[in-house]
Amino acid sequence: MKAKAKTNPRNLFRRGPSWYYSFILKGQRYAGCLGPISKTMAKEELHRKKAAAIEQRLRPGKMQDPKFEVFMEEFLQQNHNVRNPISSKPLLRYFSGKKLSQINAWIVGKYKNERRKEVSPPTVNRELACLKALFSIAVRAKKSTTNPVKEIKLYPENKGRTRVLSPGEEVRLMEAAEKVAPYLRNFLYILLYTGARLSELLGLKWADIDWIKNNFTFNKTKNGFSRTIPVNKKVQAVIHELRARPKDGDHVFPGLTVGRIERDFKKARETADIPNFRIHDLRHSFATREAAKRVSSYTLQALLGHRTAAMVSRYINPQEDEMRKAVERLDENEVTPIFTSLAEIG
Repeated sequence: MKAKAKTNPRNLFRRGPSWYYSFILKGQRYAGCLGPISKTMAKEELHRKKAAAIEQRLRPGKMQDPKFEVFMEEFLQQNHNVRNPISSKPLLRYFSGKKLSQINAWIVGKYKNERRKEVSPPTVNRELACLKALFSIAVRAKKSTTNPVKEIKLYPENKGRTRVLSPGEEVRLMEAAEKVAPYLRNFLYILLYTGARLSELLGLKWADIDWIKNNFTFNKTKNGFSRTIPVNKKVQAVIHELRARPKDGDHVFPGLTVGRIERDFKKARETADIPNFRIHDLRHSFATREAAKRVSSYTLQALLGHRTAAMVSRYINPQEDEMRKAVERLDENEVTPIFTSLAEIG
């Protein structure tokens, strides 16, 4: 029987509550902090580090190892996902004071479990997504050797949400928005008739509008790629109305924050008596209406700015009246029915 390979005590050592590793491979030293974990877990992490070094996924030599709060500030400046400033707050409360090298999968898993006691699974997932994106950038910037969030399993979420705005609800929402805040009606109207994300419209500048071709170019997008879309006459009328007003900066909607918009939207939604409806559902409603007009998935993908066609399907929700019309088309070629009513089947 072969003897199990023993961990060299010089490769793994403890300082205070944290474990550290240090080993040499092909003449190059690899070293770092594993964090305050058990000895057994530290040994397992060391084996993973060695495997990563052999596969050239772990870089040798000394690298920058910033504190979490310092790199979070840098990350928020680079990444323009509208949720990141919100998700960063609980992450900062939990991880501040730690260096990136001290944050491992065990610590992230502990955060996930403790945070779940305070908020819903989708909220925890959004925060973990923010943390994962942060570490991805840190790895590319050579400020972290690994992304510990990759080993964490997200909570399952309900993907069956089908909430879209009806024509009657649209009228009530726009009337209520006009009373809540002067900017809100136009802002919501553009979201609904372009399918833009909240962050994209917040980042839209006057220089991003082509007045000849009637196009918008969104430069601050979720996937990092700029997107140019045509706008219809309804949006053109709104944007020309805004253009005629005195300008206050480069942005079409200057001085607004996500927090203020969401608060104002909530007031308008409650005034209009529209339950179970989020501001992001305006984008969902745009996609559903376009799909009902038989717009191709490829065109819808381009309008929404999705990288894959699979992402489009979650926004396409046939409404009840549309499904009823579909089955009633079978009545056009009538045949002698076996049953005259559903009651006779029972």
